[in-house]
Amino acid sequence: MMKIMRSRKFRYCLLKVFLLPILMIGLQAGCATSPEQARQGASQPAKAAAKSSPQIIADETSCGKCGMLPAKYPQWHSQIIFTDGSMVPFDGCKCMFSFLLGMAQYDKQHARTDVAAVWVKDFLSGEWLVADSAHFVVGSDVMGPMGKELIPFAERLAAVKFQLEHGGSLEQFDKITTETLLALSKGHMKMEMKGGHGKM
Repeated sequence: MMKIMRSRKFRYCLLKVFLLPILMIGLQAGCATSPEQARQGASQPAKAAAKSSPQIIADETSCGKCGMLPAKYPQWHSQIIFTDGSMVPFDGCKCMFSFLLGMAQYDKQHARTDVAAVWVKDFLSGEWLVADSAHFVVGSDVMGPMGKELIPFAERLAAVKFQLEHGGSLEQFDKITTETLLALSKGHMKMEMKGGHGKM
C-alpha cells in the first residue's frame, strides 16, 4: 500500500515539476503577441488606407470608359481604386459614373463590391476629395472633355454659387443614376446640333 502511495505521490510530483511549466509556456506562447506581430497588425489598416488613396494618373493611361487620355485634362480627373490596389482613371465624372454604374460592361475583373474608394477633384481647388462627400453640379453650361459634365465641389455653398451662375442641378453622389447620365448625353447632342459650345 505504501509503495502504491509513494508511486502516486512520485508521479504527482513529476507532473507538478515538469508538466505544469511546459503547459504554462504553451499558454503564454499562444496568448502573447511579439512586438513585430503587433506592428504588423497595426499596419494592416494603414496598408488598406494607402491602397485607397488617390494615385498618380500617368500620361499614357487611358480613361476606363471612353479611352481618351485623362492626363490631358487634370482639372477633370476622377478615379476608382479597387481593394486589390488597382486604379482606373477617368477624364471626367461623367465617364467615371458610367463605368461605376455599368461595371459589368467595362470591367470583367471587378464588381461594385471591389471598389475601395472613388476620388474626384474639387472644381475650384483641384484637390482630391472622396466622391460620396462631393456636391455635384449636373449639366451646367461649363463643358468638360466629353461635353456636359457632373462638376464636383467640396463645399455645398460653392456648388450652389456655381449652379446659380452656370445653370444645371445640384446632386449628391448616391442620387446619380444612369438616367442622370442619359440626360447629360441628350443635352450635349442638342448643343452640337445647334452648333453651340460651352465654356471650358
